[in-house]
Amino acid sequence: MRKVFFGKVILAILMFVLYIFSYIYANGNIGESGNELLLEDNDFFLVPNELNVNETKTSNVKDEIYCIVIAITSSVAIIFFVLYIKTLNKNRKLLKRVEAKAEFFARMSHEIRSPLAAIIGMNSIAKLEIDNKEKMAEWVSKITISSNHILDIINDILDLERMNAGSLELRLRKTSVRDLSDMIKLIYTDVSKTSELEFNVSVSDDIDEWFYADGLRLKQVVMNLISNAIKYNREGGFVSFDIELVEDNDAFQIMKFIITDSGIGISKESLPYIFNAYSRENRKETDLIYGSGLGLNIAYKMTELMGGKIEVESQYGKGSVFSFTLKLDKYAEEECNEDSDHIDLREKNVLVAEDNEINSIIMQNILSKYGANPVMVSNGEFAVEAFRKSSDGYFDFILMDIRMPIMGGYEATNIIRKMDRKDAKTVKIIALSANAFSDDIANSFDNGMNGHLTKPLNLTEFKMVIKDMLK
Repeated sequence: MRKVFFGKVILAILMFVLYIFSYIYANGNIGESGNELLLEDNDFFLVPNELNVNETKTSNVKDEIYCIVIAITSSVAIIFFVLYIKTLNKNRKLLKRVEAKAEFFARMSHEIRSPLAAIIGMNSIAKLEIDNKEKMAEWVSKITISSNHILDIINDILDLERMNAGSLELRLRKTSVRDLSDMIKLIYTDVSKTSELEFNVSVSDDIDEWFYADGLRLKQVVMNLISNAIKYNREGGFVSFDIELVEDNDAFQIMKFIITDSGIGISKESLPYIFNAYSRENRKETDLIYGSGLGLNIAYKMTELMGGKIEVESQYGKGSVFSFTLKLDKYAEEECNEDSDHIDLREKNVLVAEDNEINSIIMQNILSKYGANPVMVSNGEFAVEAFRKSSDGYFDFILMDIRMPIMGGYEATNIIRKMDRKDAKTVKIIALSANAFSDDIANSFDNGMNGHLTKPLNLTEFKMVIKDMLK
């Protein structure tokens, strides 16, 4: 890269020098030719007319050659000079991006280390208070908050990479905008009180109850914007979240999501860059506020993926208004009568292959809570053996971890599918994986699985997938 860059610079300088010498040389010769042509009338009788004409023609040809040389040299010099400027600008942009990424990774290191240190510290303290249930509950709650913070950062990084790779896909499901607003109110009311802020939520009465939307992504966008509004605010300030109806149609509604705050605002110079990845406005007010610099970039790209666009109005020192408009298709009324939040797993036999002991306990408790009879194994080989020993149709579905010792989930699934028994090809097998990229999901289906759940487990997503499996 550097060799090419310096090569262009040297070539541009040489071409420019060549242009100067050509110009001087040509200028001198033209001048001499001009003097030869400034003859008096008597001079024409010293030499035959033919000779004078030929000399004049020769002089004109020389002048034209010199002009052509100057024109070509000048053009080449200008071209290389333009290339030099473009290369210089590209290198400056590349340098800025590298610096921004370096700053981002340094901030990420701090962002992850801080809650991780808190988890380790609180875990040590909790061991000393193991007989004090009240104190234990307090420490466990704080450990959960710190764990979720780390998980959010990792999810942000993964989401950004998926969006940059074009592999993030929307999962359109039955979604309630009113449920979303209620959840946001529940989450942020206590947070805003801690920050001594007034927090208000309002939804237009004309907005329908149910829509087809990716509720998780919509919630993520709104939460990113509200979190920033609270984080960059002042004591005694306010944050409001409003959903307004823009257009009502038989098949869809267009609504506007608005987040308003009375915070520190954004400078005019920074406004064009606030949605860039790794960017963050450097001010005294933000020095002690931690953040990855990814939230707004992710929110912007996710909104575009859903067919909208985030807009911002801000006054430095007075606050900001972030808004985006989405067109959401209405959910059919006859489908709305279904209770999507409940699954009945009574008398259901479920085979679970999970090598991680903690994940195994969590999965066993969730399944037992909904009435299922879970059969737990620690690797794919044991899962194959448990299925082989069971009677036809005994297992209603299988939850299969992908990465396990001895035998992984893909290999185990392929062996089960090839067994000579009636339910081998029909039993529902759901992948459990920490990987959530579209390629990972495609691999699960390519290897004979019927569904894909990401870890750590999201209970809402879990219930939706299981309910689809049982239909």
